[in-house]
Amino acid sequence: MEPGQVLTLVLGATFGALAWLVVGLYISRRQYERQAKNAARAVYFELDVDRINVELA
Repeated sequence: MEPGQVLTLVLGATFGALAWLVVGLYISRRQYERQAKNAARAVYFELDVDRINVELA
């Protein structure tokens, strides 16, 4: 192999690995945001149920 081919191979592998890392972090962040929204919905639901119970009591 020529040095130019090795350099191209190393650069391609590096950028490919970094791209997959960025995609993985993006997907992970979106999943975390979705879990946080679901937790917030559950809290608001519980607060509404508690408010209704106080009004009915």
